[in-house]
Amino acid sequence: MLQKGWRCLDCTVCEGCGKPHDESRLILCDECDISFHIYCLDPPLDEVPQGAWKCKWCIVCVTCGATSPGAVDGCAWQNNYSQCAKCASLEMCAACSVSYTDGELILQCSHCERFVVYLKNFVVNIYKFGLMYCVE
Repeated sequence: MLQKGWRCLDCTVCEGCGKPHDESRLILCDECDISFHIYCLDPPLDEVPQGAWKCKWCIVCVTCGATSPGAVDGCAWQNNYSQCAKCASLEMCAACSVSYTDGELILQCSHCERFVVYLKNFVVNIYKFGLMYCVE
């Protein structure tokens, strides 16, 4: 059984699968030096991140300081694990992944707390008892 903690470079293994192979895709947490293959993370990364990366035990949203990706299951860390889902949705619609334009009206989901762009023909489907809910 693997134990979390520092290891010398010769003993570094993925905490997900326990294997030392595929070193080019093995990333180390900048805070605690724990390591994972990018494909052993949950959710997996498509590529090795540029700059800093922190594991799930050390990660904190750079915008609000949250230590969880979101209020409900299904919310995931965004922008290279640097922002929680709520903070990332302030810059880009959580439903369509398109950046907002100046003056565009956005609504916040009462359940997951993420933000989405206001669409007139969409409003009928997202209101329930006076509160806005995502359709996901």
